[in-house]
Amino acid sequence: MKIRTILIILLSVFVYLPSCKQGETKKSMSKGKDVKIHRYEQALFRIPDDSLKEGLEKISKTFSLFIGVDYQKPASLMQMRAYLNDPGIIEAYEESQKQFGKIEDIEISLSKIFEKLNKEIPGWKNPSVYTYVSGFDINTGIFMVDSSLVVPIDNYLGEGFPAYKKAGISSYLTIKMTPDNLVPDVVKAMAYILYPYSGSGQTLVEQMIAAGKVLYFSQYFLPESDARLICGYSAQQLQWVKSNEKEIWSFLLSSQLLFNSDKAITSKLMMEGPFTPGLPRESPGMLGQWVGWQIVKAWVNKNPGSNIDALMKMDDYMKLFNDSGYKPSRK
Repeated sequence: MKIRTILIILLSVFVYLPSCKQGETKKSMSKGKDVKIHRYEQALFRIPDDSLKEGLEKISKTFSLFIGVDYQKPASLMQMRAYLNDPGIIEAYEESQKQFGKIEDIEISLSKIFEKLNKEIPGWKNPSVYTYVSGFDINTGIFMVDSSLVVPIDNYLGEGFPAYKKAGISSYLTIKMTPDNLVPDVVKAMAYILYPYSGSGQTLVEQMIAAGKVLYFSQYFLPESDARLICGYSAQQLQWVKSNEKEIWSFLLSSQLLFNSDKAITSKLMMEGPFTPGLPRESPGMLGQWVGWQIVKAWVNKNPGSNIDALMKMDDYMKLFNDSGYKPSRK
């Protein structure tokens, strides 16, 4: 059975979202500085095959988010065994233990980030953090259920991990599927969760600024992180966009794209891809997001000391754009 099929079955059978009640999850919330990551994949794969039912019962309370309440049913046990014996899942799990056998450094990083979030974002409460092997679910990625933050750890096994290629994942995506991208992706996920944005009917420049605010949020809470990890580029791609910032802006202006709201057109500038249509093949995808980040940084430079929460809540994107005075010069 293919990994994607197994994953769909696993989520439909075992991810019983109603079991994660508000009252229950809030007990695991903490305003403290320490973050303890709960390793569902480790607990699951350590269960002996001949005592799966008993093993699931032992971890059912800690990992009710994943296991739900129907795990003892014969059909559920059969699906779980299929998942645990799938060669692709096993390969991903084994590599995840090589890359993330011990993750104290990630826990320390998240502790510092959550501490800063507690100070600067009203109403912030630290979520419980879980990892699991998703079967390379790059579409869902990091997500949150009630007060639980869930990280597909098999999405960060390194650009050259052979199973990514076997799964048909494009190289422009695998450049971001590295261990050092995990923490920046968590911060970006938190930005989207805290400040949701649909983008429906918005012009390209408005979408650019909305995405740019997310990148600025990530940079703000990860000030020492490499810019390429913030924007999801390789070192070469980052250098290209920096060297060609003026040309990129001229392209957007001359093509009259900024105020276009046609999704078929705007998506080419906002979405991931091997390159940006209309520009050299050396150009990366997501150029709209990167330019939006530069616009937001220009606005912040004109408004020193601006509050990060207030910035993220600003929904008058055109005013932000006009006030930014963004105009790149040739590098």
